[in-house]
Amino acid sequence: MRRAFLAVVTAGLLAACGSDGGGYSEEFRASFMEGCVDSSGGQTAYCQCALDHLEANGPENEEDITAGDQAEAIEACQSEVTG
Repeated sequence: MRRAFLAVVTAGLLAACGSDGGGYSEEFRASFMEGCVDSSGGQTAYCQCALDHLEANGPENEEDITAGDQAEAIEACQSEVTG
């Protein structure tokens, strides 16, 4: 499930990229949450945690987010799913 989730989140991230300004755009945030919630079976708190982690610890611009950044956010928030 983790691989499928990472693949869907990656696709969502790539689709949401393209902001001209600094920071993460509302379009990116919405796309990230939608893709994450859909792929995680409705785990909204987990997805919000991952997004918050990316914003706090990831690159300043969404187009610079790597698969490693995503994996780190997923790992950091795993307890939201596993308890």
